[in-house]
Amino acid sequence: MTHQVTIAGTGLRFEVETDETVLEAAMRQDIVLMHDCTYGGCGTCRIRLLEGAVDYEEWPFALAEDEAAAGHALACQARPKGDLVIGARLRPEGWIAPDLYLATVAGIDLLSHDVAHLTLSVPEAAEIAYHPGQYLNVMLDDGAPRSFSMASPPAAGVFDFHIRRVPGGRFTDSLFGGVSVGDELEVELPHGEFRFRSEPGRGVLMVAGGTGLAPIKCILEAQAAADALPETLLYWGRPVDPRPLSPRPAGGPGAGPAATDLRSRAVDPGRRLGRADRLRPRGGGPGFRQPARPGRLSVRAAADDRRRAHRLRRPRPPDRAHLRRQLQLHP
Repeated sequence: MTHQVTIAGTGLRFEVETDETVLEAAMRQDIVLMHDCTYGGCGTCRIRLLEGAVDYEEWPFALAEDEAAAGHALACQARPKGDLVIGARLRPEGWIAPDLYLATVAGIDLLSHDVAHLTLSVPEAAEIAYHPGQYLNVMLDDGAPRSFSMASPPAAGVFDFHIRRVPGGRFTDSLFGGVSVGDELEVELPHGEFRFRSEPGRGVLMVAGGTGLAPIKCILEAQAAADALPETLLYWGRPVDPRPLSPRPAGGPGAGPAATDLRSRAVDPGRRLGRADRLRPRGGGPGFRQPARPGRLSVRAAADDRRRAHRLRRPRPPDRAHLRRQLQLHP
């Protein structure tokens, strides 16, 4: 039995078979709804049920019961119980469909005991101008994906990542003990809707923790290279670990200079947001230093003001008014 789905305000309609989700049916008929993970974990494919109802084989992680009660659903997991009228976002023009590529491991540098800097060479993807902030999937032998954000802007088929070791992780355990330079990996790219969207006259607040800095770093480097970086406040921190950096076994690459860049921003235990660094456009003051080499971001605290330095040593969670003053935004 088939059901018809109408996307309100677009004139688009498509049919859904009994064993299909809304997203699967739409993609089969070349209607590209916004989506990302496809297993109910991110919420990107969220739709609004204007008419009709859906069911799930298993309740999706990214949909709360009160959201479902308010008429929301996840297209990647939702199966129509009848005809539907939905509100949904479509992919914008210029969207690059993800594809599978063969990648070669070009470098593995340990940044700490549990974070590695992985560099992949993907010559066939050299022309893909992905959006800074997006990610790729490393495909395991059974087809299961492991997702990692690009840490630098597009660079002629070279991709780099900051990857934290997850105990028992199928990919990260092998990265820290089995993967070597020259090994080949199957990857799928590009994925993700996270990207920089500027508004003239407004500053930017960016918050990241641990290896979550990677997509933020990628965005900042891209904006700086284009001389389009607005005044930006970056909060970043990670737990301090006293263990020294352990080099890889003989024959493998050691810890590269990038280790200093990451660990220099470590903050004291218990800090809620980490160190606040003010970044300014090139030529706009001492807060932003253009990296000496492509693909690297250097930030330093604006500590020339003693009172500001004191606040950095004894931080307090900023309220909205404080953030507006810092970013020079209007209410």
